[in-house]
Amino acid sequence: MGKLLKEYFSIIYQRKINPLVFSFICITFFIHLNGCVKNNETNQKVKKEVPTSLSKSEVNFTGYIKGVIKEGSENYLIIDTVEWFSGEDAIQSFNKDKKEGKNKIDEITNGYYIRNVKIDSLKFRMSDTAKVTMQTLSYNQSGNYNFNEKIDISKFISLLNNEEYQRFKQKLYKFQILNNEIVSIKEIYLP
Repeated sequence: MGKLLKEYFSIIYQRKINPLVFSFICITFFIHLNGCVKNNETNQKVKKEVPTSLSKSEVNFTGYIKGVIKEGSENYLIIDTVEWFSGEDAIQSFNKDKKEGKNKIDEITNGYYIRNVKIDSLKFRMSDTAKVTMQTLSYNQSGNYNFNEKIDISKFISLLNNEEYQRFKQKLYKFQILNNEIVSIKEIYLP
């Protein structure tokens, strides 16, 4: 890589390329390189085994989607589990965490509170027949979301893998796991 940079500086010195263009190329290169390193780190941190607390026959939990992995013909989600509270439970949990110094926010937003004390990476296979319910995928003619919109699992995977729709990886979801396989995914609407 040092040889490549030396060559670029030589081109700039000879005024064959605009320094601003060179700067843009370098910044783009390093951003791309950083993204590749982060993706590799994420893949290395994925837990292969499901904790015994989640290995019961049926489990429901809330979390964020950190990634999608395809292994052969099977698709897996990498999930960071969280605790989601609303109403009075949100207030009590927030106050408890604030008192113990576990959160850095000043107040509860819109009546809910999300606790994510430990970032984890749990890997679950997605059932080919998993039911997916979205809250913010599309709008109706009035400009309001089409709540409880059902989509098939292949469309959901396409959304998660499409750069244009990365916002769906930042949404909160309820997952239903049956025998270590995701059978239901429901987006939680957060105003």
